[in-house]
Formats: sequence, structure tokens, C-alpha cells
Amino acid sequence: MDDQDGVIYGRSMRRRGTNGHQHGVYDFDPLTLRQCAAMPPRPYLIKGLICAGDHAVMIGHPGSGKSVLGPHLALAIAHGRSVLGRRVHAGRVLYIAAEDGIGMAHRAHAHLQRYGDTDNFRCITVALDLLSEDSPDLAALVAYVGEFRPALIVIDTLARSFPGLRENESEDTGHVVRVIRDHLSGVCGSAVLGLAHIAKDGGSTPRGHGLLNGDADLVMILDGAKGEVRTVRLGKNRAGPSDATFAFNIVSVELGTDEDGDPITAPIAEEVELLASDLLQARETRLRDRPAVLLREVRELIAAAGEPASPALGMADQRCVTRQALRRRLVSGGSAFGCFERRNGAYAGRVHGRK
Repeated sequence: MDDQDGVIYGRSMRRRGTNGHQHGVYDFDPLTLRQCAAMPPRPYLIKGLICAGDHAVMIGHPGSGKSVLGPHLALAIAHGRSVLGRRVHAGRVLYIAAEDGIGMAHRAHAHLQRYGDTDNFRCITVALDLLSEDSPDLAALVAYVGEFRPALIVIDTLARSFPGLRENESEDTGHVVRVIRDHLSGVCGSAVLGLAHIAKDGGSTPRGHGLLNGDADLVMILDGAKGEVRTVRLGKNRAGPSDATFAFNIVSVELGTDEDGDPITAPIAEEVELLASDLLQARETRLRDRPAVLLREVRELIAAAGEPASPALGMADQRCVTRQALRRRLVSGGSAFGCFERRNGAYAGRVHGRK
């Protein structure tokens, strides 16, 4: 930083005039246009996704794979290996397995078998109470962060690490953000990844007050259930485009046998290539009942009675149906929705492979 106009003390800068006399103290450091242009990009942990000091949130329904993908990302950073098709800068990782300490220890064991050892990883396998400002757990955690100096801190889960949290209250959610930004990230610039439940309406934000989503630099949304390919989409992404989509399977790794001779296994994530058909199906499964019915009816009607439409320059061939035709089909099938009472127009859909 060019500080010819003043002397920087932490966040404060004492401005001095040409005669050398102090004439103001500010808690900020205004930059010129050239200083802005010369500012280097933030160092990344996962390129285009998580940068140093970021606040990231991973959300999904129970069973969507948050506690499997979380360790997958964390240990990729600890090992310095690419993940989700992205470059990675190696760094220390502190994983707080507040919800399932033993299960996380087994998942870490599975990663050890699959990818080898690293001294960059530490795991806390007990639940911490971070809800109050004067919590002994919070003070101990901050002290350890200062000692270990992790590049990434994972909190699995936020709900379990902040017991009694009133998720819909701005005061409580604001405290969570302060702990993440000031107490944890503020120690040495660690990025913090919190695992949380998705909003009850199945949207693209964390459950509870909007402060958590508003403060987050990255929101990763997991979709899928047991036996399905899980998909990862981005609700927001300040480090890069938010239209990327990733996919992974959950596979079991055998760790050994128990006292009865039965195998002990643990799940890990295995990345898979997401085909266009898989992506389309994943998007459709996120639709609620009425939009899903609409999409199905539009496609069937276009296939049966669609008329050619003039596409915009560079677009694939299109066929469309009028609103009146779609309404007649819905009414005849007993699916008349008030949401279709719109101005005259046409519902157009891309029909792959049709002219």
C-alpha cells in the first residue's frame, strides 16, 4: 500500500498535510484509482470459490451430503490437491466436527487411506458452545486458531456449534457472523466454511435470518438424496461466476473390522462428471409441484403441437406454443393454475434435435 499521504497504524491512518501537521485521524484508508488498480487479487484456497478470509456457507437438506463434501474440500486444501476441477493452494485446516465427532474421525481415516497423510489437518471431535461472547469454548478456540493459524476453519454444523441459536432472530444470527468474521477469521485471515440446513421453502439460502446469507461470500447448495448423484450449485459467489455446477457420489471405504469381524466403513465424496442430462434432471427435481407440472406440460405440448419460432441470432432452433393452447391443455387435464393468468404471449421451449 502506498502510504505517502499518511502513516498506517492497523486500520487507522493519520493524515498529514504538506506542512507536516496532523489534521485528522480516520479508521479507514481511502485509495486512489491507481491504488485500486494496483491492488493484487486475494489469494485463493480453491480458485474461483474460496479465498483467504472468506465466509462460506454450505447448505442442503439432511442426507444431501454436507458432512461428506465438507471434509472432501477441507482435506483437498490440506493436501494441496485440485478439487471440483479447481486449482488449490495448500494450507492448514481446522475442522470442528460438532455434530458427529466419531463419524468425522472415521471419514478422516477413509481420506487417509485414499489420499495419504498430511500434517496440515486438525479435527476437533467434540461440540463447542460458541453462542455467547464470554464462552470459555470460544476463547479456547480463538487461542488455538492463533496458535495453529489455519487457512480454513470448517464448522460442522453451525446449529450444533451455537446451541440454543434463535435462527430467525437478527441478534443471534448477527452474533454468528461476528464470531466468524471477528473472532475466527479476524485472528489470522482464515476462511471459514459453515455447514447449515437449507431454508424450509427449499430455496437457495440458509435456514433462518437473512443476515447469514447476506454476509456470506460463497453459498454452496447441495441437492440429492441416498442413491442419487449429488449436485452442487452456487447461490452466490464473490470469488467467481455463480453459474458453475458440480457433482459427486458418496462411496464407502472399508477401514477394517469390528470386534465381531464385520467391516467398518466410512463415506467419502467421489467427484463425477455432470452430463447435460444429469444437470437437467437435477434442476427439475428442485422445482416445486406446480412449476414441475408446468414444465412437463409445456414440453409435451411443444413436442405434440409446437410451431416454429424465429430464434435470436446464435440461438438453437425453437418451437413454441401460445398461452391459450397451454391453458386449454391444463384445464382439460384438471391443472388450471391462477399463475397462468398473464398477458397474451407464448411459452417457448428449446427442443433439442427438432427442426
